[in-house]
Amino acid sequence: MDEALRRGARLIENVELTAAESIYKDILTSFPKNSKALRAYQRMKSTDVVTRPEGSAPSPQQVQAEKALYNQGQFTEVLSKLDLLLKAFPQVPFLCNLQGSSRSALCMYSTAIDSFKQGLKVKPNHADIYFDMGNMHKKTGAWDTTILNYESGQKIKPDFAVEYINLGSVQHKRVT
Repeated sequence: MDEALRRGARLIENVELTAAESIYKDILTSFPKNSKALRAYQRMKSTDVVTRPEGSAPSPQQVQAEKALYNQGQFTEVLSKLDLLLKAFPQVPFLCNLQGSSRSALCMYSTAIDSFKQGLKVKPNHADIYFDMGNMHKKTGAWDTTILNYESGQKIKPDFAVEYINLGSVQHKRVT
């Protein structure tokens, strides 16, 4: 049984979720109270990626659930769910941005930058990633980098008024 659990975990890591689901269901059919299999199956199902075709996007419910956790300040929980979502949907810049913002909120700045950069590789003209990367650099006091990120975002999305205020605030702090 332990070997089957390890095989299920490997399948999830490789985003072979249908096969992993089958293994966990087989274990639970024979041993319905097996806590390891039950937890693994529930975690896998909670992300709702089993039915999503590869290369598509997460469901609106998944996105809203992640946003809600982020807005509640549950950044560690967001990151644990994003790990699986990003394996299934690596080409979704919003997920990379949310991962970067969550890591930034936990002061994991170097890995946050990696997440933001991954999102920009997928979609180089994603203004929100530049703005959020600027916000992260602002927290660290890297004023010049903050300004560069805000300006990059404004070139893409010039009507985002809040970022003009943020840019002005940072330029003022840089001078004083």
